[in-house]
Amino acid sequence: MKLKKNAIILIITVIFLIIATITAILVINHIKAVRLEKEMREKPVKIAFYNVDKKCQEAIKKVISKEWDSSITGISYEFAILDNSKSAEDHLFDDYTIGLLFSDSYTAETISNLAIKPDDTVYSGMPYSVRGITKTSAPILLDDFETLYNISFMSKSGMSPAATLEEMLDLVKVAGGNKRFSLGCPGKDDKTLGMFVSSLLEASYSDESLEILKKTIQNAEKASDTADIFETVLAAEGNEAFKSTLDLLCQWKKDGLLHSEWYNMTQEETDYLMETAIFSLVFMPLSMHRNVPYRTIEKYTESYFPVAEINPQKDSRSLVFSILTGTVIKNRYDDKNAASMTMLEKLLTLENQAIIAEATGLAPVSSTAESPDRQASNARLWAAASDKPLAGLNDFFAKPAAKTAFFSGLRNYLKMN
Repeated sequence: MKLKKNAIILIITVIFLIIATITAILVINHIKAVRLEKEMREKPVKIAFYNVDKKCQEAIKKVISKEWDSSITGISYEFAILDNSKSAEDHLFDDYTIGLLFSDSYTAETISNLAIKPDDTVYSGMPYSVRGITKTSAPILLDDFETLYNISFMSKSGMSPAATLEEMLDLVKVAGGNKRFSLGCPGKDDKTLGMFVSSLLEASYSDESLEILKKTIQNAEKASDTADIFETVLAAEGNEAFKSTLDLLCQWKKDGLLHSEWYNMTQEETDYLMETAIFSLVFMPLSMHRNVPYRTIEKYTESYFPVAEINPQKDSRSLVFSILTGTVIKNRYDDKNAASMTMLEKLLTLENQAIIAEATGLAPVSSTAESPDRQASNARLWAAASDKPLAGLNDFFAKPAAKTAFFSGLRNYLKMN
């Protein structure tokens, strides 16, 4: 009887110890969870930049630093520059504190499932063609792709910037006296090379051809091995317009219009040849235009990229731009989401659009914000007058390794053909 009683006591003791242990574990886990939640709650909102040049970074940082303290209470923030050796989506997966991401428009598309769409009122001050660039982000600044005409050569020939590629080539031959290397482009820069190819593709064929190229690259990126991505894209069925565009560039090189090494020419080399009046016409984005010395750039006047006569004209056409966008990333805390959205909206006020446009030399997306000068004003006008601003080839990649391999293959093709 005594043995049975001792056994019962032992069982009760064991049960009590188990209950006490489970309770202790639950209490400790609860304390940890509360502490973790507190730490997460108190972490700053991270305002991140992905593939954004330093001028744009600094301009946006300045505005946000000014606006945050006057608009947001109880929430802190910090800036972060994301490494472009991995995709933006991977960064967002690894770091839940990112609340506002600035990037190109295609990157914004790739993370749309993680984004909060701004209210329609955010877009109210923009031209209709600019509003629909992406579904879940807001455009902030526009960087167009220009044709820069040598003013002296045009004056001597009595000609004006051309509306078609055919007229452009006639102008170059007349104004340049049929000399070699009349066309210039600093093609060593991936963005410039990509915008040049994209502009020529759109001008010669259509914006649909550019969309086909974009989808072909997306499909090629899904392959596990991206080493041969350029060859895969070039040979893809339905993408023949891309190859024809590259062959046209190769023909311009064979004809002596483009320098034999134009696709490897730096901006410094291009600036020097612009200064020495080698080029009748130069292709470059507005952002690169801003880096050309004034004594050189004052000898040129800008125009939009001309269309080819083989491309049936519509009432309007698309043009290639590089578009800086802002995207609010979903956060578990509504007040942090609201803070990020407030900052995005602040960047689109007339005052702040003028500030960041002046600091960067790029075009504001607001229709009525003050523009820094004629070049930025023209870029905004061309975007508003087009069917829509289109992203260029440089912005079609989600995987950095695929982009590097593609441009390596592209330059090799331009070299060998």
